[in-house]
Amino acid sequence: MKRLTYLSDNGAIIQFNAGGPYFVSYADLSSAGASFDEHAVIGSDGVLTLGGSYDKKTIPATGQIVGLSKRHLEQLRTNLAMAMNIHFEGTLVAEQHDGSRKKLRVRPSGNPGFEGEKGLCQPFTLEWQSDSPYWTDYDSIVLPIGQIKALWHFPFSTPILFGYAVADVEVYNTTSITIPTRIEILSQSTAVTITNHSTGEWLQVNEAIGEGQKMVVDSETADIYIQDLLTGRKTNATNRLEAGSTPITLAPGKNRIELENGIAGSRPLSYIIYNKPYLAV
Repeated sequence: MKRLTYLSDNGAIIQFNAGGPYFVSYADLSSAGASFDEHAVIGSDGVLTLGGSYDKKTIPATGQIVGLSKRHLEQLRTNLAMAMNIHFEGTLVAEQHDGSRKKLRVRPSGNPGFEGEKGLCQPFTLEWQSDSPYWTDYDSIVLPIGQIKALWHFPFSTPILFGYAVADVEVYNTTSITIPTRIEILSQSTAVTITNHSTGEWLQVNEAIGEGQKMVVDSETADIYIQDLLTGRKTNATNRLEAGSTPITLAPGKNRIELENGIAGSRPLSYIIYNKPYLAV
């Protein structure tokens, strides 16, 4: 690992192994425990394993702070303690020497453990916990929903393009894990219906999108809101969800996602955004 960065939701940022002053000598980023559903089999000494799941990920780390003076070292300790505030979640970012980056939503398990000072060096122990066992790519994959298909043109002096518009997109999930999505709709709409025809999932939001607004439907955080593109103000729209709606996710394999905006003949401008998951860094 080249460097490890923790970005707390309280605004604090700590970066390890980036030339100091914070250095990590050990961090378990890839371990993942598992739990199994086992039942005793009548008339047999063994058990039947019906299924399993990964446990929440725990990430311990040890290292040291290197200060320029006693006062500087004290300030660095305070900064680390503020970043590890247990009342705030954050994002852990791991960067490898090949430039690849993975991220994981975490929360500190407790305050940093500080051992005795050794000159201007302060050893420490840290621990984070995550509700998900999966790291994801740092950079998101963004695909448009709705495309121009069967595009062709005739060699006139002024080229003229012909084709037809569709309101769906095919997304291939190359992993064996169901992936949550975030869908952003930037066209005016009277209501929004999103369907994954491959899984049967559908979701309808009975809320209009006005000019200069967008709707965000996030299946990972269960957020639905309207955002003003000028001011950035967000208005909650989860209460406008149609009964029977389910989160839109990407199952392993092919997923055909379609979006309708309640306006006949309209092809709304929208995007599906997701990150590939990984058990290890």
